[in-house]
Amino acid sequence: MVAVPSGVTSFDVQFENLRQEYPALAQAHQVARSSRSPQYFQMSNQLFERWVKPLGVDWIPETIILNNLMVSIDKLFEAYQASRELQIIADELSSITRLNTAMLYLLTLPENNEMTLEESVKTHLAFITAAGHKRLQLFFGDETADSWLEVWQHLVSSHNNQQRDFSIETLQPDTYKPGLSDDLNGIVQTYLSRYEKTGGLSMAIIGSSPFSRFASPDLFSALAELTHELEPFFRLVQDICLDTSEVLNLGIFVVAIEKNMTIAEARRYLQGDKVAIAEVEARLRVEEQHYLTSARNATSKILERYPDPIINRILTEISQVLMGIAKKLSDDCKSFREIEP
Repeated sequence: MVAVPSGVTSFDVQFENLRQEYPALAQAHQVARSSRSPQYFQMSNQLFERWVKPLGVDWIPETIILNNLMVSIDKLFEAYQASRELQIIADELSSITRLNTAMLYLLTLPENNEMTLEESVKTHLAFITAAGHKRLQLFFGDETADSWLEVWQHLVSSHNNQQRDFSIETLQPDTYKPGLSDDLNGIVQTYLSRYEKTGGLSMAIIGSSPFSRFASPDLFSALAELTHELEPFFRLVQDICLDTSEVLNLGIFVVAIEKNMTIAEARRYLQGDKVAIAEVEARLRVEEQHYLTSARNATSKILERYPDPIINRILTEISQVLMGIAKKLSDDCKSFREIEP
């Protein structure tokens, strides 16, 4: 594996060069940044900084653009209010990961029109697709570039499909009943199998990987395997704190299925009832420990399959970072419940 030397240009110079090459990118950046609060982006930046470090990725404009994409793509799906619209946008976003489509989109987008959030997301997605492939092709060759593109396309499509399904099912909360069961483990498994990709973990890490100094087809495969195994656990801890201001989350899903309710009825059942919320969260923490054990075991097996020292180190460090983030999310929920009036 050959390491690519870090660039010596500053972030400002690098980003200005990108804006000159792709004028629409500067406008897309502003639109994406206005889609969420500065605090939201600050928190997201901190997470990105932690998991790109093991990859040997400098904090370069491409990682800022990827962060913009991951934050704003969720907001875009939230904006649509019809099933047909959600199906169309999911398909269109997935199609932009085709290399020729991505390059054409970047070259043909009008520069002077006011940019929508949809155009901003598409611009960011097209850029990561084109820039990631171009960089790998330049430094590592066609095989490495094409292997990354294949993994990237698959994960973007999986993310978009699950975002679409989640959004569609929350459009009519008064009529959507997810089923009936008293098997908590099975209910959690069903929820995660449907929505684990909406957390964006796999997409974000694979989206960062073409900018790694250690890029290789084996690295992409290893990262895809690792994130696939960790994604259910990571998604679970994101929902471990039951938030009744949301239309649907794991806690609401559990109550809806166990009590044969619509998700709106389950949400109303939980709202204002701290005892019921505490009971659901306590049961989910037992599931959290099961998924934590499973994630650790799966990580150990993956490390055995990739003995290459560089890849093994990267996988080890990324898994440690993600486990640390997951623990903090879980602990923060506990702390919040302890001080909650």
